[in-house]
Amino acid sequence: MAQGVFAPLKLKILPALLILSLLPACFGGVDKTGKVKSYAPGVVHTEKGFYNVGPLSDSWKLERIPPYKMINFYSAEFKSSIETDAFCDDAFDDASLQVLTTHLHFDLTDRKIKSEKEFMLDNRGALRTVALGKVDGVEIVLDSVVLKKNNCLFDFVLVGDPAHHPRAAQDFEKFFGGFKYQGDI
Repeated sequence: MAQGVFAPLKLKILPALLILSLLPACFGGVDKTGKVKSYAPGVVHTEKGFYNVGPLSDSWKLERIPPYKMINFYSAEFKSSIETDAFCDDAFDDASLQVLTTHLHFDLTDRKIKSEKEFMLDNRGALRTVALGKVDGVEIVLDSVVLKKNNCLFDFVLVGDPAHHPRAAQDFEKFFGGFKYQGDI
């Protein structure tokens, strides 16, 4: 019975995640595609290489969403999704991290930035932004990390129910915190 209660929210969150995660590919002025192909625990495989990510708790289940080139996990416990993708070789604007983050927020209405923090991740500048807003009238929290390295843009996104964000964010921080670029992408 409880799963039936979560199903409508999951159906709202997943489309929002797809829209939000694909926005960087839409604003670079050239035809672009993501580079992510597959996932093995702790390793995101791309068309030409791979990058490491940190572990997620058992609450998160891998969900493939063809044809999108990203890795997505969903947690019914946290009513949230975690996603990562990579865009390389002129597949994104060479804009600031703030501008690239704003691209992730285009579909949010009533957007409010809760926090924004610059930090180092794998020896590169990264930007973490937590925003509250609505997608199709549903209130969500969108917690994102963006960084550029070796002519690639890496996005990490947590999107879900604001009430569950504090707990979901703990896993999200471990996930993006394990980022390490491992080769050509």
